[in-house]
Amino acid sequence: MSKPATGAISWAAIDDNPFASFAFDANQPAAPKRPRVTSSPKASAPSGSSAAAKASAPSASSAAAKASPAKPAPSASPAPLSAAEKLREYRLIASFRQGKRASVDDFHRFLLSLGTGEEPGVGDPRHGMFWALVASLLSVQCRDRVALAATRAMLRLCAGEGAAGVAALGEEELLRLVHSCNFCASKARYVRAAAEHAQRHGGRVPREYDALVQLPGVGPKIAHLMRSVAFGEAEAGIVVDTHVFRVATRLGWVDGAAARAGPEGVRVQLERWVPREERVGFTLAVVGFGQLARGGGGWGGALVEHASSGARATRLPDSDAAEAESCVASEANIELAKSIVARMDASG
Repeated sequence: MSKPATGAISWAAIDDNPFASFAFDANQPAAPKRPRVTSSPKASAPSGSSAAAKASAPSASSAAAKASPAKPAPSASPAPLSAAEKLREYRLIASFRQGKRASVDDFHRFLLSLGTGEEPGVGDPRHGMFWALVASLLSVQCRDRVALAATRAMLRLCAGEGAAGVAALGEEELLRLVHSCNFCASKARYVRAAAEHAQRHGGRVPREYDALVQLPGVGPKIAHLMRSVAFGEAEAGIVVDTHVFRVATRLGWVDGAAARAGPEGVRVQLERWVPREERVGFTLAVVGFGQLARGGGGWGGALVEHASSGARATRLPDSDAAEAESCVASEANIELAKSIVARMDASG
């Protein structure tokens, strides 16, 4: 006899079961044993009643299948962008940014002014790189204008002294100067450590990547920023901050593996298609674009309007003419701008 179907069975179902008469009854004498059937159960067709019983008892798998709704078919992933397509999107963004100021522009200009001695209070040109490092340390997870204000307040207090003046500040005074910045206590320690390191090296901060990342609070982002903007190193890497990371991942300029690897993974993939001579300009344009997109203010409509206005993307300095094809206003350009807006807004 085949085993009864598993699962919860009601007593009403047992009453309809043709085998219920064989249920054990303690008051009934045992029936004589029947001879064992040796034929295979597969050889004989099941009786109509047993087939009906099996059909009426749903299996666990079929019940689960009925209980859970069918999963929708996954949507096809968009095809990866080619390097030429990524460059075209970037050039449209860079062209748009030329007419749209962002806070990163002020920060970038400040770092450049430190190297030229244009910023008041710098004094000795070698002090400029130290102040660039201070500003970079304070800018981490902090608004540019707040970091700039704190740096300038410190610079005015220590005018002409550079690292020696900062190292001589008391702990309370230094903390007061940076209290408006996020993580001010940690940043005060990092600034003091940078000042003490510079003092031991004639007032200078290192310009090599490996030496920079050894300083407390200095990671790859600050090291690349110092090398590319403050020191003007042509071999410096792209600076990947939260804005560059968000733009690159949402627009599909890097793949999922790079995004999971973090900012350095994103940087490595970006540098595969961004021309080396455009890395500084790329960082400035994309950081500013990310700031504009994050701030709202109708940036999406402005980008589409820019694409349809007939404006051309100005070729960046020293870029190859074949690589720097102008973004001519066309229907395709307008659709490209709309696509950028849709992808940037897709994740909120």
